[in-house]
Amino acid sequence: MATVKTKPTGETTLVILLGASEYPKAINFNNGINAFMHASNSVRDYFMSHFNVPKENFLDFFDTPLSASDIHVEMARFLESGIDRLRASGSKAKDLIFYYIGHGDFVERGQEYYLAIKGTEGSNPGPTSIGIRSLAFTLKEFASHIRKTVILDCCFSGSAAKDFMGLAEKAATIQTLEVFKEVGTGEDVLEVVPEKGTALFCSSNHTKPALIAPDGSTTMFTDGLISALVSGKRCYPDYMSLRTLAELTEQYLVDKYGGAAPKPEVHSPDQRQGDIAKIPFFPNKASYGKKTLDERSPIIRIHSGEVPIPVNKFFGRHEEKALIKEFFRPYGSKIVTLTGCNGIGKTRLAIEIAKELADVDVRFIPLASVLNPKQVPTEIAPTVEFPEVKSPRHLINFLKKKSFLLVLDNFENLLDANDFIQELQANCENLKLLITSQCKLGIEQENVIKLFPLNFPKPADLTLPPEDLIANFCSISLFVERAQEFNSSFELTEANSREVAEICMRTKGLPLAIETISSHIDKVEPKVVLKRIKSSGFLNNSNTYLNIIELYKTIQETNSWNYSFLKDEERQVFRFLSVFEGGFTPIMAKCFFKKIKQSNFNSTNKSKINDLSDEDIDNAIESLVGKRLLKKGTQIQFDGQFRYSMLETIRSYALERLKINGEMYFIKEIHSRLFFDFAAEAETKLTSAERGPGRWLDKLNLEYENFRAVLEWCLENADMCQLGLGLAGNLFWFWNLRGHLSEGRKWLEALLDQTTGSDSSVSRAKALYGAGGLAFLQSDYTMALSKLNESIEIWGKYEKDFNAEAKVKDDARRGLGYCKIIVGVILLNQGNYKDAKWVLKESLRLFEELLDEWGKALSLNDLGRVLTAEKDYEKAEVFYNQSYDIWEKFGDRWGLPLTLNCLGVLSYKKQEFTEAIDFLNRALDLQRPTDKWGKALNYKELGAAFYHLANSKSKGNYQNAKNDYIKSIQYFDLSLVKHQELGRRQLVAECLEGLANIAFSLKEPRESVILFGASMQLREAAKATLPELEYEEDLKTLKLLESTLGHQAYQKSWEKGYQSATESIVEQAHRDALRWIDELQQSY
Repeated sequence: MATVKTKPTGETTLVILLGASEYPKAINFNNGINAFMHASNSVRDYFMSHFNVPKENFLDFFDTPLSASDIHVEMARFLESGIDRLRASGSKAKDLIFYYIGHGDFVERGQEYYLAIKGTEGSNPGPTSIGIRSLAFTLKEFASHIRKTVILDCCFSGSAAKDFMGLAEKAATIQTLEVFKEVGTGEDVLEVVPEKGTALFCSSNHTKPALIAPDGSTTMFTDGLISALVSGKRCYPDYMSLRTLAELTEQYLVDKYGGAAPKPEVHSPDQRQGDIAKIPFFPNKASYGKKTLDERSPIIRIHSGEVPIPVNKFFGRHEEKALIKEFFRPYGSKIVTLTGCNGIGKTRLAIEIAKELADVDVRFIPLASVLNPKQVPTEIAPTVEFPEVKSPRHLINFLKKKSFLLVLDNFENLLDANDFIQELQANCENLKLLITSQCKLGIEQENVIKLFPLNFPKPADLTLPPEDLIANFCSISLFVERAQEFNSSFELTEANSREVAEICMRTKGLPLAIETISSHIDKVEPKVVLKRIKSSGFLNNSNTYLNIIELYKTIQETNSWNYSFLKDEERQVFRFLSVFEGGFTPIMAKCFFKKIKQSNFNSTNKSKINDLSDEDIDNAIESLVGKRLLKKGTQIQFDGQFRYSMLETIRSYALERLKINGEMYFIKEIHSRLFFDFAAEAETKLTSAERGPGRWLDKLNLEYENFRAVLEWCLENADMCQLGLGLAGNLFWFWNLRGHLSEGRKWLEALLDQTTGSDSSVSRAKALYGAGGLAFLQSDYTMALSKLNESIEIWGKYEKDFNAEAKVKDDARRGLGYCKIIVGVILLNQGNYKDAKWVLKESLRLFEELLDEWGKALSLNDLGRVLTAEKDYEKAEVFYNQSYDIWEKFGDRWGLPLTLNCLGVLSYKKQEFTEAIDFLNRALDLQRPTDKWGKALNYKELGAAFYHLANSKSKGNYQNAKNDYIKSIQYFDLSLVKHQELGRRQLVAECLEGLANIAFSLKEPRESVILFGASMQLREAAKATLPELEYEEDLKTLKLLESTLGHQAYQKSWEKGYQSATESIVEQAHRDALRWIDELQQSY
């Protein structure tokens, strides 16, 4: 029997849906528009709603306007990022489902089989469609270690099987339904469960067309397949294999369409580990054991930009929901703004819309704590997996081909970013924006939906019976529902309905006010709550006219009323916690209050804080949650804790109370010192095995909003500048490892500008090192050396100070060691090998004296790089191996890939190409998704390794090594785009040089010269020279290019590349790379 240790889930499955409902450039294909569209909808619905595939695991390219080349690139990126993301989450991608619906045919009789896309041209289908060979190549290359199930609903689809049969699988037998009809029960024999392989499920054989249902509503094959999946069959096992599913599909087809039914086929062209078509995979809904898929609890997924999970039921807003969905229909509006006062429910409605749009990739960006409009692109970037924003235009270019719905929440303080939003919607065809704001943005094509309070009773309605009140007023339904969360026995009765109706009338139907007041029903009856409201002097205005002033006043009075019922210690906890940006955990809150107790903070109620135990603080936090003044997160964080936060409306009120009480400065200072200490503790952990995952790097990331708040406050308060400098210096490795290079530099340079050159503090030395390190990573070597040399000067004074404490002297040596590493690498990149070696040996000496193994490993690695450049390969390998042993001892998944990358470079320089590729692939397997620059570097070296391998095979004719050239181009292109996003000029130059050499090999001299010229301009700007060996090789190539083109044409091409803006030359190089891949694949 085929068994699996864990049942298949959508969480470990990647799905790609491809095809088209119409073909504007191939009219003769348009015979199934409605059928293809409906079939795709049923496939999408099954995988998203029944199989529970997360949105981030689903690539929907049905009816995509992208070209064939771009589709291949995007599929590759989707597979790469999906596999990395699942690996980083502690899970593992196990299966890929590729589903195609549309028109399939042959370029010419007997030639390559292709799958048509929306842009397919009837007169030239081959280059404008997805060739089955190139599809097989992409899936094998980027999903090589997982199981691949390819489902094709198109004419002659059985002919695709042979193209998924690689050289190693030639002996595998093509198996059809006839082969497995003997398995009558749907249970397949399989001794070992394969972890990789390929199976195809085809709607027809290689000579038969696919068929559309007689009524034209769908395709027969997909209709039968989805019916089998959704209905199942009781006599079959809980999970069906592809072969069992095929048998059941055929039964459904025969039952519905009789003799006209198509005869689908199963093929297993890759059986090196076994037949994956026999693995139990698809849930059988008819026999599914304890609960159906639909009945099981949803799996919580955590990722940047995820839509918050609602904790309770949504009420009303039916008309607004319908209108928003109408706006966001295909080819409809691209921007909708929800406006209304605080507490009206804008965010909650946006979350509900995002939850219901199952076929859209939604990214949620909270902006309540963001006050600088220039920061909006920075806030969006991580939610769409964009490494870092150097300019808004940079992000816009990235989003041009993306399909997202961005929910920008609480935009009212950022209206100066309207020009950026206008540019987004004007340039990004497939991007949609749902914005919540207290006022409209006032930009072109903005659709504004103004939210009003929930309908509430008027004085004449107060005597209505309970059932009429609930039926007619959403505000009362909301009150009852929320009250029952605190008192499960609460019901609206004749005895309390008048009081509840009057409370809702006084709140004027504002959801936030209703939810706040209903929380008091846990202990007292509605009549007592109403009596308290009347006696408090709040919410006594019986005017039911809804203007913005009245609504704002209602919210403020609700907050004041709620605050008035807090105990003194609860009020203080509430005020003090409002300084946290982005929330806090209970452990962080306890550390915060411990600092307050230890401080000289003077408050009339400090004695009450001093009396609070940790248990009292926990109780106060839970009490504030119960009174709707704090929100408790729905997801447990990696440290086992829930995260707490405040709605921005409530937080603003708490901060105002903090200011009125004269406590703001002192509490902000304590908050700042708390996070300074946290970052100081983290600094040494980041250069150790304690970095992550789920450890110190992730801890810092969770508190990033708090760090930003502290840095901002330190900039605004001159007497806190030293603390800000120290904090920024301690965050260097965080910014480095997370790829926040530009943002880190901005903070560091702004804080350094607040101090003078005469400042010789440890904080300044750390900040200078951080600023120099980030400048180095962005190839700004002049600035980097200036900052690093100043840091070295300060650290040197502490090291030589006989009166300094031992810890200070050790910190100085460590600071010197890390500064010298970066200086050494800069000298290496500038071709000064002698001085680079001397400086790096100094850093190694310092780390050995300190017994700092992590720093020692880094020094050894970079000394190996110098020796590699000097062609002393034997000694270089010795240093690399010593470095690798240290990383391996720590299990360090940042350091191990770093040294494996260097060993890969060393191997291809020794002409050992297979070993080089193995080292580099091992590095990729170890790298975490957050190691953005490490992965980009690995792609570059893989590009170089495959290029050298291709050259060794081609012997002057690139046709002899097309596969290797394709891989080289793909890796150089990926690396180029990622390094451009990270702003690493020297590495952009190296990628351009790699592509220039490929262009030369592919006999495209003009493009080669342009790319060489652009590379030279970048190297000169970074003051980075080519290694001597590479310089000599490039010089020979350039002389041959000049001879080929002639001096005048050569000079013209060189100047074009040299004078081009980096962004434009990268875009052109990317287009050239896609074209070369296309041409090489078409020449098979």
